[in-house]
Amino acid sequence: EQNSRITLVELFEEKQLDRLGVPDFDAFYSAYKEENDLLWARYRKGEIKKDELRSSRFHNTLKRFGDGDERCAAELEKAYIERSPYQTQLLPGAMETVRVLSTRYSLHIITNGFSETQNIKMERSGLAPYFDGVFSSEAVGVQKPDARVFLHALKETGAKRKESLMIGDSLEADVLGARRV
Repeated sequence: EQNSRITLVELFEEKQLDRLGVPDFDAFYSAYKEENDLLWARYRKGEIKKDELRSSRFHNTLKRFGDGDERCAAELEKAYIERSPYQTQLLPGAMETVRVLSTRYSLHIITNGFSETQNIKMERSGLAPYFDGVFSSEAVGVQKPDARVFLHALKETGAKRKESLMIGDSLEADVLGARRV
């Protein structure tokens, strides 16, 4: 979220969104988070595809403040996708935790994030050397919390369920999804 916020601050200023009726960055960010979260929830449920998520989040956000300038929304989306994977902020203690865990365990990523951005994020953040692989739900064809994503990762890694642990930032997608498996 911190990386997303950094990118959105840049874009808010560059695109001068206050001229489109957006009162300030905090209002824009709050509206974006709500729209983005709603769309991601629908994406996880299989109700929408990646293209709809991407074409709607900024358009829906801007509509909250006026007519939803489609050209500006498309420019925001393009710039956001190009820039956000290159932000390198991690949660405090994340690198140290991963470094220690990787000396004792085989680590893998299971993500609902899109394939084309995940590798960039892993490389740029410095996390890539500590992980043995990345499984994107996009490549598997179903979203977390669907059990098939977790089962696919288990099969591909040769890991056993009782010897595996899922660590994630989403109660629904990560924790409950993994517990079902």
